[in-house]
Amino acid sequence: MITDNKEKAILYLHMVLRKQIEKKSSSITTWSSDAVRMATAVLTNVQSFQATKSHLLAATTVLNKASEQEKSTDEFKQVWADVGRVWIKLGLEILEASTDRLKDLEEQTRKPPKFSDTLQFTHFEKLSLDLSMEVEEFDTRSLVNSLTFPTLDFGEFLKNEVIYSLFCSYVT
Repeated sequence: MITDNKEKAILYLHMVLRKQIEKKSSSITTWSSDAVRMATAVLTNVQSFQATKSHLLAATTVLNKASEQEKSTDEFKQVWADVGRVWIKLGLEILEASTDRLKDLEEQTRKPPKFSDTLQFTHFEKLSLDLSMEVEEFDTRSLVNSLTFPTLDFGEFLKNEVIYSLFCSYVT
């Protein structure tokens, strides 16, 4: 979270940038450099990625409108490099925030289900599950471990498949 003083400084800087661009009172490189500095300050807050992007877009747009003579200066090249570095930082911050969010989501979904130690069944549930009627509570762990599926007799399956194939070829 951005602290109050930093938040006030960011708002003030944004106001100054807006006035400078409205009045065209500063050079392209100075204004873009200030916009990049503002984007860097805002970048530290996950909720401000959109604001960072907006300031970087503005700085990039302003720098793209520079004349060829301005583009050849060292100051322009430095500011252009700064813009590129902050774009990369923004991308890395978004990637890191996304990774953290996915890790949190995985932790929430990967927690193993917690079973109660014992289960109680109604008369009909005991009948349908083929459980002993005399026992009132069943150990959950042993019930889960005893779950099995009926096995298929592949020999019988294959024999029926052969008969079916012969039947189909006879009919056609």
